[in-house]
Amino acid sequence: MTISLGNALKSVKEDSHWLKKVFIGGLIYLVSLIGEAMLEAKGVHIAVKASGVVLYLIFYSILLGFMVSTTNKKINGDFIGWTEWSEPNIFLKGLKCMLCYFVYTLLLSFICCFTIFVIAAVVVLIGYVINMILQLNPQITEIFMIIVGGTAFVVVFLYLIQFFNVGYLYYCKNFKFRDLMAIKKQFMIIADNQHAAWTLVGKIILYTLLLVLVSIIACITLIGIFLLPFICFAFFMALVDLLVQYGKKINTDKYLS
Repeated sequence: MTISLGNALKSVKEDSHWLKKVFIGGLIYLVSLIGEAMLEAKGVHIAVKASGVVLYLIFYSILLGFMVSTTNKKINGDFIGWTEWSEPNIFLKGLKCMLCYFVYTLLLSFICCFTIFVIAAVVVLIGYVINMILQLNPQITEIFMIIVGGTAFVVVFLYLIQFFNVGYLYYCKNFKFRDLMAIKKQFMIIADNQHAAWTLVGKIILYTLLLVLVSIIACITLIGIFLLPFICFAFFMALVDLLVQYGKKINTDKYLS
């Protein structure tokens, strides 16, 4: 099974009520954006910011709950389409996922910061040794360290994306926090499926660029601005299908024992 960006975009229409669900999802996403804007607004009363936090948490949790519930059904079988907005506990599923992912992000951030620190220390040491042995111009040494260090940083960031992808699928499989925090097993999946993992990263980068391009085009016209939340939601759900394609290709079941 190949990871196809085209199939992911086509999957939006697999649900017989996709227009209705996109409309509802777009409205929910729009309200969450309004809440975020209220939270980040400067010079407003604290009550406005508090209201923004409430709006953002409630509506973004509902949106996330819809996505993880759809992912769960797709990754565990041959489910076609999306879940229903009326599904019970959709808000709690999203809120739980948000909280779990917050802890997961903190853990990965710590690991990445430590890795980058070690890499930076090694690069500086190598640059110092090379400069002592070859007596190079200090500027050449600095350029070498910037190139090597920058490359290492990009590689670490791309691996971080891979962990987020696998972690999301791991969590959506059974909605268990311990599965999300199973960093060692997630590393095994990435290591055993390098081609698929890097293919997915490439597809996500292309997908993001496509979303940015569509958003820019939409913002050119007044009607496009109003349609943007609905377009973004449809893109989010296509991303869900892209991740599910990856999950089925690498077969996460054998790592869950």
